[in-house]
Amino acid sequence: MDKKLIKTLLLFIFFATIIVFAIFNIQTIMRWVINLIVIVRPVIIGIAIAIILNNPLCTIERMFRKLFKKDKFKKLARILAIVCIYLLLILIIVALLWIIIPQLVQSTKQFVGNIEKYYANFDDVIRKVFSWFKIDLENDLDLQSKLQSGIRNIPSVYDNFLEKGLNIAKATLGTLAEIFIGIVISIYILVDKTKIKAQIIKILAAMFSKRTSKKIKFVLNLIINTFSNFINGQMLESAILGILCFVGMLIFGFKYAILISVIMAITNLIPMIGPIIGVVPSTIILLLVSPSQALWFLVFIIILQQLEANLIYPRVVGSSVGLPPLWILIAVIVGGNAFGFLGMVIGIPTMSIIYVLIKNAVNDKILAKNITEL
Repeated sequence: MDKKLIKTLLLFIFFATIIVFAIFNIQTIMRWVINLIVIVRPVIIGIAIAIILNNPLCTIERMFRKLFKKDKFKKLARILAIVCIYLLLILIIVALLWIIIPQLVQSTKQFVGNIEKYYANFDDVIRKVFSWFKIDLENDLDLQSKLQSGIRNIPSVYDNFLEKGLNIAKATLGTLAEIFIGIVISIYILVDKTKIKAQIIKILAAMFSKRTSKKIKFVLNLIINTFSNFINGQMLESAILGILCFVGMLIFGFKYAILISVIMAITNLIPMIGPIIGVVPSTIILLLVSPSQALWFLVFIIILQQLEANLIYPRVVGSSVGLPPLWILIAVIVGGNAFGFLGMVIGIPTMSIIYVLIKNAVNDKILAKNITEL
């Protein structure tokens, strides 16, 4: 029998055995995977932080290299760039903790404190609307009692949330520790990224053929560049939208500018459906305050989102996604169902990588067929 055929059969039997074993032991394997992820999670966080910070770090490093033109100062330029990028990150975190978050809490408390007044305004509007349609609110529908009960329960829900705040803080201490370790790991990765890259190239050259190692390097570069460009662009674009929303709400005198702007910025991290998700709670908040404000807010936010979609997004995020709208929607839905909010965010670059790899493979096959036919 042909040795190549025997080798193929043995490989087929080997992989078939692994697949059958995995199917019958899927729960055990999933537990192993989850435990492994928990163990290496700080390392994963560190790699993710390093990938996100790599592009701005390179920009700052180039600026320092222009000042220190000699080769012996290259290491110093990178260290100074790392110090600058992490100082900037610390300043952003401090700004969030000491400027935005206290005002956000104050706005939330103010909203909860005025809920009775807002309910009265909203109740009056509901009565006028139902009266115009000649519907008896008390007899035909039990809407008023349900709405009143739901709105009156908001303060108690808020109080319960505050009572559980200590427990939530304790639960997040472990996550904060992992993030701190991840930051330390990311610093080491960024300092030695040239050496790490050279080591990876050496390992690939030793283990694989030149063609295979070239393909693996292409995939690794594609993953790093896609995630870095997309996440950086998406975060910057969301921050710009939040700032524009805040400034616009102040100019037009809308209530709870900080609260609503933060909601819009966070939900805008999710492409396509994120802005729609953010509009719903924001409009409800203003609808309780004043129906006219809610209406004008809708007009304002539609104009702002058109400006963001046609002017800001293409320039900030650019072609880092490289996906048709249908594939973006599929990535958001599948990622959200699998991993929640985080899945919605990382689903886009993941789908973009898969899309590029499939497109390149198909184009290579078509090109090979054309060459063969010629």
